[in-house]
Amino acid sequence: TGGAVAGAVTLGGLPLIGFGLMVRPDALAESLGLAGAALVVLRGLGWRALGIVLLALGILTKQTAGVYVLAAAAALLASPDRRVWGVLTLILPLALAGSVVALVTGMGNPRFLPSLLAESASPFQLKHWWATLLRMLKYGPDQLLIPCLGVLAWWRSTPRRPALAAFSVVVLGVNLVASGKMGSDQNYFLSFRVLEALAVGSLIAACSTSISTSTWLANSRRGLACLAAAVLIVPSAALLFAQVGFSYYHRLFQETPQGRSNLGLYRDFYRLASDRSRSLLTDSGLIALRQGDRAPFVDPWLFRMLTVQRRIDPIDLRARIERQEYEYLVLTSELFSQVYESYEFGLPPMLFEPARRNYRLRHAQAGLFIYVPNRARLDSGELTP
Repeated sequence: TGGAVAGAVTLGGLPLIGFGLMVRPDALAESLGLAGAALVVLRGLGWRALGIVLLALGILTKQTAGVYVLAAAAALLASPDRRVWGVLTLILPLALAGSVVALVTGMGNPRFLPSLLAESASPFQLKHWWATLLRMLKYGPDQLLIPCLGVLAWWRSTPRRPALAAFSVVVLGVNLVASGKMGSDQNYFLSFRVLEALAVGSLIAACSTSISTSTWLANSRRGLACLAAAVLIVPSAALLFAQVGFSYYHRLFQETPQGRSNLGLYRDFYRLASDRSRSLLTDSGLIALRQGDRAPFVDPWLFRMLTVQRRIDPIDLRARIERQEYEYLVLTSELFSQVYESYEFGLPPMLFEPARRNYRLRHAQAGLFIYVPNRARLDSGELTP
């Protein structure tokens, strides 16, 4: 529930369609970080102590939530009478998180810290950053541009609101830079929705001020800012409505004979994956989840990236493919097409090359391509896992 607030309080924002499972830790970390920052910046001593704890928990949930430590510290440093707390906010959450890491490591978990920091080894790629930014500006420009309008308004308002402006600039800047890391996507802009909600609230409050208390020019500027905000929301709203339409017609398709057949195929492989006596290798996370602790990976994108970067060496999987030990390879793209070689959610080259030599297509349906060993007998009739 708390995670939903961070994404739902705004009037716009790019819908994170297709990010459901991935955004769950993001949403929790964002909620903890935002709540901690609010308590540290806005409340008294006792609440600030709780805010420090929440900031530390946010970092432990997902390390990108550290942006709220920086943003809260910037907001406090922007206020001359609270600069001591700004320094403490930089130090205390990190010290508390570090103490938890030390405790867990001392209890016999030496890989705890390296696991927390593993994503920091992912390289920054300018091409990836540019593509991610353009996708956000195409489908949800309000996420970035409305907060920018807010920063301008807070900085130029009378009286100025430097703490809020500093908080927003840090969140925007850090996440924009972090989105260039390989593995980042639209989930890195989730925190922009909070800033967008704050900016929309400020714009509405400014426009609701009596005309008699402001000049004609000031009211015109506020009106134009509200109009711009309304226009900026249109692309993300259009994408959301399109997704609603797609979901509706997809649901209708599931009621057709072909749709029921597709669902049946997935159920068959869910059962097969759950059977510990059967062996299969898949790049479908939905199917791999049913394998439990026998799944060599569940996130195909991350597995491929780590393998290509030589951070892991799946030599055992390669040997099993060479020996044709897997009863099925269940893939989400056609193994023998050139597209698969650059398919980011497929098997890495170290595995798909031997797979091409040792397996052949048995069946293709519902976005699944099922391969069997070359030595397996191909019967006529339906596939029956």
